Amino acid sequence: GERFTAVQGLALMCSLAGAVLVCRPSFIFPSDVEAVPLYAYLLALWAGFNRACIYLTVRKAPEVHSLWFTVTTVFLNSIAWWGLAQAEIVIDYTLDVFVDQPHVAAAWSIALGGWVYVGIAALSKGSQYFPACVTATVSTGTSMVSGYIMQAALFGTTPSPITAA
Repeated sequence: GERFTAVQGLALMCSLAGAVLVCRPSFIFPSDVEAVPLYAYLLALWAGFNRACIYLTVRKAPEVHSLWFTVTTVFLNSIAWWGLAQAEIVIDYTLDVFVDQPHVAAAWSIALGGWVYVGIAALSKGSQYFPACVTATVSTGTSMVSGYIMQAALFGTTPSPITAA
């Protein structure tokens, strides 16, 4: 197997601490803002577990072309998102605009599908080249920073003092 170094362990701990500071779970950071439902935290944990499985699977199968992993992941994600939409537990907005304007729905689907495809292809290829702990740390850090930037840009949020630390 691959060695897990002290530096990688430190990076793991920093990533975990950063994730807690960014997501600010209500059971650690009480606030007046409506608490996030428990299922949201469980879905996030499930997503993290699945990403770890992807890193390890891709790393252990270097002879398999990364596009196979990409197509499989996109297909399985599509099924999962469809299932979540049908369960109506994560939808907090209306999809009427997509029913009323199917060309908008098609454009968004193509744009987001292409973006996700490229991202998963890069993740798969990177996972084949680097140890799983390196890929996980870089991917998690990048996801947290880019997600926070997008949240700030799209929703106009500003960092709280502890999040910005």
